[in-house]
Amino acid sequence: MKIYSMTATFGKLERATLELKPGLNILHAPNEWGKSTWCAFLVAMLYGIETRSRTTKNILTEKNRYAPWSGSPMSGRIDLNWNGRDITIERSSKRSGVMNEFRAYETATGLPVSELRPDNCGQLLLGVEKSVFLRAGFLRLTDLPVTQDDALRRRLNALVTTGDESDTADTLAKKLHALKNACKSNRANGQLPEAEAQRTKLEAALARLKDLEDESRHIQQRQQALEAYGAQLKNHQAALEYEKHRQFGEKIAQARARAALTLQQLEAAQARCAALPQADEAEKMLLRLDQLQSELTTVQMDAQLLPEPPKAPQLHSAFRDAEHVDIEKSAAMEEGVYAQAVKERDQKKPMILSILIAIASLGLMLIPHWVGMLLAVLGCAAGIVAFSGSLAARKRAAATAAALEDRYRPLVPGTWVEAARTAQAEIARYREESAAAEAERAAMAQRVKALKEECDAITGGAPLSQCRQKWLDIQSSWLSLSDARKDHDRAQQMAQALGDSHSAPAPAPLPDSLTYSEAETARLLSDCGRELRQLQEQLGHCRGSMSALGSEAALQQQLDAVNSRIHALQEMLEALEIAQQTLDRATQELQRRFAPQISQRAQELFGKLTGGRYNRLSLDDELTVYTGAAEETTTYDARWRSDGTADQLYLALRLAVSEVLTPDAPLVLDDALVRFDDDRLRRALEVLGQAAETKQVLLFTCQKREAAVLSESEAAL
Repeated sequence: MKIYSMTATFGKLERATLELKPGLNILHAPNEWGKSTWCAFLVAMLYGIETRSRTTKNILTEKNRYAPWSGSPMSGRIDLNWNGRDITIERSSKRSGVMNEFRAYETATGLPVSELRPDNCGQLLLGVEKSVFLRAGFLRLTDLPVTQDDALRRRLNALVTTGDESDTADTLAKKLHALKNACKSNRANGQLPEAEAQRTKLEAALARLKDLEDESRHIQQRQQALEAYGAQLKNHQAALEYEKHRQFGEKIAQARARAALTLQQLEAAQARCAALPQADEAEKMLLRLDQLQSELTTVQMDAQLLPEPPKAPQLHSAFRDAEHVDIEKSAAMEEGVYAQAVKERDQKKPMILSILIAIASLGLMLIPHWVGMLLAVLGCAAGIVAFSGSLAARKRAAATAAALEDRYRPLVPGTWVEAARTAQAEIARYREESAAAEAERAAMAQRVKALKEECDAITGGAPLSQCRQKWLDIQSSWLSLSDARKDHDRAQQMAQALGDSHSAPAPAPLPDSLTYSEAETARLLSDCGRELRQLQEQLGHCRGSMSALGSEAALQQQLDAVNSRIHALQEMLEALEIAQQTLDRATQELQRRFAPQISQRAQELFGKLTGGRYNRLSLDDELTVYTGAAEETTTYDARWRSDGTADQLYLALRLAVSEVLTPDAPLVLDDALVRFDDDRLRRALEVLGQAAETKQVLLFTCQKREAAVLSESEAAL
């Protein structure tokens, strides 16, 4: 099969087209260009998309991973040549499916290719199942190792052992397995498990039949014992009834005596209540007395909860004796007096004294003789008189200021009016609070007085508790009368009822030796009857179950027939197991034969890739590869090799497997050579070039080395 081109709306690819040529195609592109997406698209177009799996936390399904980024439906087209015919394959998504629409037709004529269907397209074109193609002809760097797979093992085994790809051995194994399952399957639906289950059922039925017979016999014995005991209990019940009749006459006499006594008590109570107030009046009075008592208690509690009278404010001594005076105005006046006194106290010497002294001095200097001296004496005298008057005024002002300071100390001048205003406000508040407290106490006293007057009006001045006790006694007398009437009615009704219900029963028919009470006897009779009914039901169930099981002889005959069938099936099962073991051993032996053929070709390719360094290669039946170099005495698996050498080893193995299983299928490599050094890369391209002579090779790579090496090789040729 050769691919001409691919067009995809798949993942990041949006209507992208990839043109291919026969032989080796080196497709270089950077990371995230879509190389792996093209590889996945090729597999999806050939084998379809798995839609039943679900995306989980750790696994992303193909239908979600490669959903087109543009939001368009997933679709694609491949133009190819198969068996000499140019064919176009198309897949698209319609309705709620993913790549669920399939079409295959001849490219030139458009005629459908009927043999290609969506479920067999890849297997018919490539000749192998999807899992075999992914392990043989589809190489990614992430999964180069070839792992075991049932389909891969089956094809390798059939090809190596028979020369074709038929599955005769597997078909025979399936038939043996089917026969063995028909005889004895793990789900217990084979013939042998069914026969064994039938035998178990018959054996259980026989055992159950015997148990039912024993149970039926025990039930009948228990029934007879209970019937005899029940007759004895009924005789004892009759004896108790007769004794009860004898004692009943005594009860009637006692009831009549009780009725006569209650009549006397009723008449006495009626006599006591004749002179008393009525019961409803007593009830009303007691209710009112309780209300008064409650109200008194409430008032007393309210009186106790009244706040204490307000305390008189602590006033300055200057304001203490002036409660009925406007002390703010008085303080303002005294501050004015104080300010005037301070002013007079601190006034300097009078100016007139200085003037008179100056005049006297001028007179002495300007006016000679006695006239000047007289003027000087007069000036001095006037100055002395003026100074003495000023000194006396200053002393009086100082005394006035000192007295005011002593009156208002420790208050400083200038704060007297504010202090007086504060004191006057405290006096006003105290008077207001005192008036309110006095009014509240007066109202409380009025309430107490009104309640006491009402109590005195009801009790006549007696204590409230004594008056209440009197009305309680009246109420008790009426209650006693009511109780006496009820007692008499009950006693009279009892005597009447006992007399009406009295009848003489017959004595017990048999001697009585039991000592149970009447209640115990009734309970035992009830238990006996209930048990008899249960036994009868059990006996009916036993007989019904025995009838359903059938006779013992018939069951034993069926059991013998089943045992014979089980013996025959066991012999058949042993023969099938021997045949299956023989076939398994033969199959295992055949499986070992494909390893040399694959390993020989893989060793040849591995030698070419490594320049002949490794000369030994073996492959076990689990497809694990062991290699050895010329200087090594033992072989090692790939875990002992470098990453690049391991890649070359697995490439050789896959090429060998693909030559055997997929000779016509394209060989797809996705970054499979990135860890090859330059020398081994050149050899790998040579090997791929040889493979490209018979099949189409698609090498996707993110490096330019492959193209460069290939160009050098072609130039050298």
